[in-house]
Amino acid sequence: MLTKFAVLWMVFAAVMGFAVGGVFVYALLAPQATIDQGCSEGESTGSNCDSPEKRHEAAEAAISYYTKWLMSFTGAMAVATIILGIATILLYLSSEKQFAALNRPEISVHAIELKRAVGPTEPDLVSASLLCFNKGRTVAKDIEVRGQLLLTNKLEIDVQRTLVKSIRSVESGQKLRVEFKSERTFRDLAGRVRLRRDVIATGNLPSMYCVGTISYFDSNGMRRETGFCYILTFDHIGERWAKAESPEHEYEY
Repeated sequence: MLTKFAVLWMVFAAVMGFAVGGVFVYALLAPQATIDQGCSEGESTGSNCDSPEKRHEAAEAAISYYTKWLMSFTGAMAVATIILGIATILLYLSSEKQFAALNRPEISVHAIELKRAVGPTEPDLVSASLLCFNKGRTVAKDIEVRGQLLLTNKLEIDVQRTLVKSIRSVESGQKLRVEFKSERTFRDLAGRVRLRRDVIATGNLPSMYCVGTISYFDSNGMRRETGFCYILTFDHIGERWAKAESPEHEYEY
């Protein structure tokens, strides 16, 4: 596309340069040539070519012809300029769409933090703080974060979670933090949650999950979605959220 535009521009510049040069040449030579022609005709008919009237008429005729030609040339140049402007706008819009298609936004979860939130009656509620970043090169628009903290033996697939946060846009490199709160306290979970491997092996004990989605739109209006899923783990490292390793809930589209 850029090559075609460059070729058209060179042809246009060459034609305009030739035309402008012709205007200057004609402006310098045409009036005198017309006067000389009038004088030659006057000599053949016996009239006086040096008379002021003859010279004035010849000059007016040359100026009139030159003005008409200049008006036509100006009109053609105006049309060419309009066409060039339209082509430039279309090229710009095409390049913007191409850039947006090749450089999409990409919101991903960078880290998750286990917190103890204070509730209306309980001072030790389980909560999660999710830190996300837009790693893409373009802005993400109309972001919706849905998710929840729940205690269950089995996570269902393709469930519409609770809307936690919505934001107009996230620029490239900008961070996004989301807080999730549970109605359960750490004391309620004592003896009910074990190491993740033990839970999977026995299948008897439920687990506390932080699961949800981050949906957004790119500059072309295409919807994107990031899924996340973490499991509350108590081990030798301490209390923390660990990846649930569930491909059905962890993805980036």
